[in-house]
Amino acid sequence: MLVITGRPGVGKSTLFNRVVETLRRNNLSVAGLIAFEERDSSGVRVGFKIQDLSSGDWAWLAKRDYSSHVRVGAYGVFVEEANRIVERALSKEVVGKSDVLCVDEVGPMELKLPSFKPLLIEALRLGKPSILVVHYRLSDPDILKLLENSEKLFLTFENRDMLNRTLPMSVLEKIKG
Repeated sequence: MLVITGRPGVGKSTLFNRVVETLRRNNLSVAGLIAFEERDSSGVRVGFKIQDLSSGDWAWLAKRDYSSHVRVGAYGVFVEEANRIVERALSKEVVGKSDVLCVDEVGPMELKLPSFKPLLIEALRLGKPSILVVHYRLSDPDILKLLENSEKLFLTFENRDMLNRTLPMSVLEKIKG
């Protein structure tokens, strides 16, 4: 299992996407999730969407000023909508049929979804090759325990260019080899 972490804005999602693209170009099926920023026309972040990597289905994860009983900072979480995406993307059936499990990100917003943690733990226990982007301040003891023996990569501004060139093929070789 590979765990990618680092400070916000350093390029974790960019690196993750390159790895996923490389796996797919080499005919490996990818299950999992990606959460990505949504910005308005002036470039201001308005929220986050969550997408099932195997089906392409997506929903809002959180949006600035969205009225929700579940909040992370200025963002209201779309619990029901986002949870439906998680339930399919991390289901035993979908993950079991895939070659690789990929999740970006294991972070505070995703952990607000009731199905995320138990399904992530169950999916990781299937033993598939896995690539996870993990929030740099993740403190969940159950998830951290599962990640103890993982290969950990701390992405920085200094190492990101080199890793973007080398990591995707390195991951592919490990999975195929």
